[in-house]
Amino acid sequence: MKVITEITRVSKPSIKEFMNEFVYLKKPVIITDGLDLWKAKDWNLEILKEKIGKKEFGFRTEEGMQSAIFSEMIDRVISADSSSEISAPYLRNMNLIKMFPELKDDVSPNLLYMKNNWRDHWMWPKSWPEHVSKDLIELFISAKGVAFPKLHIDYWGMDGLIAQLHGSKEFILYPSEDSPYLYPSPDNPLVSTISDFNNPDFNKFPELVNATQYRFQLNAGEILYNPRWWHTTLTLENSITVIMAYWNRENYPVFIDEIKHAYKNSNKLKTFAKINYFKGLGFLLENFE
Repeated sequence: MKVITEITRVSKPSIKEFMNEFVYLKKPVIITDGLDLWKAKDWNLEILKEKIGKKEFGFRTEEGMQSAIFSEMIDRVISADSSSEISAPYLRNMNLIKMFPELKDDVSPNLLYMKNNWRDHWMWPKSWPEHVSKDLIELFISAKGVAFPKLHIDYWGMDGLIAQLHGSKEFILYPSEDSPYLYPSPDNPLVSTISDFNNPDFNKFPELVNATQYRFQLNAGEILYNPRWWHTTLTLENSITVIMAYWNRENYPVFIDEIKHAYKNSNKLKTFAKINYFKGLGFLLENFE
């Protein structure tokens, strides 16, 4: 298996450069200084604890959704960083605007590189599909040493803009065309059945040798553009990350296919109408982009 330990890093590319050199070519890139206008770039765990306090909230786990008190979970993350005996929670996939509206002003204005995001067009429905609503910003908080549970590729055909606000993470990426070598789960083709990429079992997964792994560090203040590549992470320092979904003419056909699959057992007339609405919207956006 080929391993590449660096990825393209650029400073303040223009929108045209970002689109032509990375988005349309489906090439990942780290933008080193794209968070200048966000107050959130100065967040740390104590600041979030002070802002949100003892609010009850929900977060996703491998066992399903769980609820907890925010300040108590932050204390566990901080304590876990200094003691291997304390279980470190991974607070992930939290809807920042909906769950923590007190943070909204800190993640505005919209990032410059979201400008050509089809999701933000005024004709895109505000809350449908529900898992990728128009104002969705997902918040992730993790302690040093915590890894994302699985190598995966994002749902709904989305690309991702990943803003590292505090701490750092190691990312492992594989190009989407490497899917045949990554042993997708029969139950969920968006998730790999390989769990160890540090010491992979090539006897069990012999095709993995044909894949190309990109392994690199994302630091505070940086934005990773992930063009729907397979990915997973390891938290190197206590971390705060936000992720925003991104659609354009390159990944939009996958989005349409995902809608068809997700709603194949729903009301056929409504699903037909929704699919054709999005097809028409895609045609307009591509031709007037």
